[in-house]
Amino acid sequence: MKERRRAARLLPEQEIFGRIKATVPARIVDISLFGVQVEVPSALRPSVECNISLPVGEQDELRLRARIQRCRVNGFDQSVSLGPAVVYRAGMEFEPMNSTKKKILQGILAQIRIDGVMPGSEAVLEMCEDQPFAS
Repeated sequence: MKERRRAARLLPEQEIFGRIKATVPARIVDISLFGVQVEVPSALRPSVECNISLPVGEQDELRLRARIQRCRVNGFDQSVSLGPAVVYRAGMEFEPMNSTKKKILQGILAQIRIDGVMPGSEAVLEMCEDQPFAS
């Protein structure tokens, strides 16, 4: 089957947590040059733009604008003391960003690429390595 994505999705080997809308914790499931898939504790409304903050190093973060493309129930978190909690998975597409943010995102992706790439994504990575971001 032909890959429909513009860039390969990278899978972090270690858990990476960001934030949506400054307060909603989000586990990064996979990330690419153009978007991110996250697990969140509450539903996100599709077609809405919001900020997503991604960790950079130990203390810094990269804040990007993204549009929520889809959000669905993904399962239940059994570790919550009050009983199972619903876990949602949302796909988000990054909005155009300035060159400084592009370079920081590329650095994040380079580090994740060292750790893990989704099976079958290598060909898409090669196609997209030199593809410029929209600005």
